[in-house]
Amino acid sequence: MELLEYITLVLLPYLVIPLYVILILQRLWFWMKLYNPALKLIPGPRTTRALWARQYRPTIDLFPSGNRKPGVRFWRDFKGFVLFAGLFGRDKVLWFGSWTFHVAMLVLLIVHLKWLVPLVAWFGEDALRRMAQVAGWATIGSGMLLFVRRLLVARVRQITSKADYTSEIVLNLTVLTGLWVGYDRPDAHEVYSFLKGLVSFNPIVPDFGLSLVLHLLSFQLLLVLMPFSHLLHSGGIFVSRRFLASPNSFSGDV
Repeated sequence: MELLEYITLVLLPYLVIPLYVILILQRLWFWMKLYNPALKLIPGPRTTRALWARQYRPTIDLFPSGNRKPGVRFWRDFKGFVLFAGLFGRDKVLWFGSWTFHVAMLVLLIVHLKWLVPLVAWFGEDALRRMAQVAGWATIGSGMLLFVRRLLVARVRQITSKADYTSEIVLNLTVLTGLWVGYDRPDAHEVYSFLKGLVSFNPIVPDFGLSLVLHLLSFQLLLVLMPFSHLLHSGGIFVSRRFLASPNSFSGDV
C-alpha cells in the first residue's frame, strides 16, 4: 500500500501531467495539419492567417453561420451546444444518454472546484456531496447506456477503437472510485496539504484511504488514454469551431 501511494501521489503526477499536455498539443497540431496540409511547423512571415483563411474548408460546425443577429445566433448556439437539439431530432436515445452524461460530468467538474474556490462556504459540504453522488450515478448510468449502444449498433461499433472502449471503462472506474471517496469522506486538510505539496514541488505522502488512491490512479490513467480516444472531443469541439466551420451542422438547425 505504501508503494502504491508513493507511485500514485508522488511520482505519477509529475509524469502524467506533462505527458498529457504534450499529447494534447501533438493531437492539436495533427488536427491543424490534417485540415491545413500546407501549414509549416514554423510558418513564414505573413503566411499563417492567410493560409488558414484560404484553407478554411468547414466540415463540422456546432456554431453555424447564417442569421448574424446576436440574439438569433445565441439561441442557435445555445440549442446546439447546450441542448444538443440536432441530436435530439435524430436519435432521442442517444440524445438522452449523451446529454445526461455531459451534464453530469459538468456537475462533477464543478464540485471538484471546491478544492480551488470556496464552494463549501457557499453551498455547504453536505449539499456538494449530494450533488456529486447524484451526478456520479447519473454519469455511470448514462455512460453504460452509451457503452452498450456502442457495442450493439454496428455502424458505431465499426468506428470504435480499443482505446475508446478502454477509456470509457477507465472513466467509469474513475467515477466509481470517486463515489467511494465520497462515502469515505477523506480529511479535507490532508487533501489541501497534498495539493499544495504538488504545486510547490514539495510532494508529501498523506495518509489517504485506498478509495482516494485508486481514484487518483484511475484519473491519471484516464489522462494518458484520453488523447488517443474519442473522449478528446470535449476539447476538439472548439478546434472544430475555429478551423472546421460549415453551414452543414448537427447543432441547433433541426
